[in-house]
Amino acid sequence: MEDPNQQLEPLRYVLDDGSFVAEESEEPGEQEPWPTRRIHSGGQTGADRAALDWAIAYRIIHGGWCPKGRKAEDGPLAGRYQLRETDSVGYRQRTKLNVLESDATLIVNLGELDGGTLETVRIARQHQKPVLVLQLDETPIQEAAVRLRTWVEANRFGSLNVAGPRESKRPGIYAATHELLERSLEPDGSLRPKEIFEWPEWALGGDDEEET
Repeated sequence: MEDPNQQLEPLRYVLDDGSFVAEESEEPGEQEPWPTRRIHSGGQTGADRAALDWAIAYRIIHGGWCPKGRKAEDGPLAGRYQLRETDSVGYRQRTKLNVLESDATLIVNLGELDGGTLETVRIARQHQKPVLVLQLDETPIQEAAVRLRTWVEANRFGSLNVAGPRESKRPGIYAATHELLERSLEPDGSLRPKEIFEWPEWALGGDDEEET
């Protein structure tokens, strides 16, 4: 008979803010995969979701706020994304909370900086929170990755909020954000050899023009 314990997820700890972290390895000599130990995001398709998927893949603690009902344009967020719900179904409240409860905010963008993405920048500056805006249609992605890594290494933020447009508004932003974070693992911004990553179906394109 199959041992039912083999079907359980790895041990996870609940943090004070309600988010989860997998049990840390105690293997000697193991290094942290990234200078910042915690990723926050609002969970929307596009830049937000790419940051969460990347954090999960590298066992980096993740958390943040999402709208009531775990609202996102592709339906309610899956349970693997350990985000807390706000009291509002709108996006503004979760945007502000994610900025205020993070040490800094990274904005990943393609095209004009507008809508909810611009609002995120305004909130960060209004509350004097560090914010880095990377325009991946203006800066080569390897150069952007080096800028990102240099920034987080110099400041050693405990938590980083990652935000940007939704996938339907800026097709390709999920893939670009994921690649940016992958490249930031290396000081020179190069890509590590890895298995082929399967993109979510919605990340392959779309033409919905809703705001983030």
